[in-house]
Amino acid sequence: MPHVHGGPARSFILGAALGCGVLSVSAQGLPLQMTLELKAPEPAPDTVAHAGEARVVRSLFQGQPSQPPQPAHATWAVDFSHDQTLKHGASTDFALTWALGNDLDDSGGRFRLAANHSLYRYAVDPIRRQVARGRSDQVELLAGWSQVVGRYTWMALTGYAWARSVEPGSESVTDSSVKSVLSVYAQPTDGTQLYSALAHTHRVKYTQWLLKWGLAASPGGYWGPELKADWRGDGPWRAAPAQRRLGVQWSSVKVGDLWWGLSLGHIDDKDIGEGSYLSLGAYGSY
Repeated sequence: MPHVHGGPARSFILGAALGCGVLSVSAQGLPLQMTLELKAPEPAPDTVAHAGEARVVRSLFQGQPSQPPQPAHATWAVDFSHDQTLKHGASTDFALTWALGNDLDDSGGRFRLAANHSLYRYAVDPIRRQVARGRSDQVELLAGWSQVVGRYTWMALTGYAWARSVEPGSESVTDSSVKSVLSVYAQPTDGTQLYSALAHTHRVKYTQWLLKWGLAASPGGYWGPELKADWRGDGPWRAAPAQRRLGVQWSSVKVGDLWWGLSLGHIDDKDIGEGSYLSLGAYGSY
């Protein structure tokens, strides 16, 4: 949920695709920053033995909040997003972010409390594409710093995430991990927006990257592409993404007191296969 000085439409509503709203450790997709952060539902690792643990870490990544324009003297913000897929599951994220001793539009400390609920599918037999269903819930506490540099707002957060996953035929798994997130929000020009977030769950080596770009257009908001990729159990520098998303997004659309965003597109997962997704997000600051 980066913040930038400038015109009223200056942020992307991250449709749960978070992470990088918030921009989490969990069983399903650790969220919507380089705030390294743990949170959207993702498939399990290649071995069933580690499926429960991977679910926990993944849900920490879900829900990476976005940052629409802030009202004068806004000191806290609320972010909500829901991500629905046809084959890979669904996730819902909710987050509260506070500016510590300053406004959200200014440089300064940040504190975030976030929660995620995920219904996911994971591969039991990756070769035959056989899948099972699971459920995960996670909570995270993150703190860090937001720095405004010209048209760019950088935010780095780190903290802890706790998650619990339940899968048929096995005991529930509870886990925790350090989560870190680094994000940047910008208006490179008067008619464009840019948002990117990188989140990493340390203990299980789960990494997620999100990129959104938009061009101001009628009837309002910003239209553009979005790209998301995640790596499970290995770093981006050592292996191809375990899951990729490519879609279109419409963000920073004001309805009442909230800024809304919508995105949809295509998923390619190495274990579950291909599918489609639809994400809806809302953001408000007060």
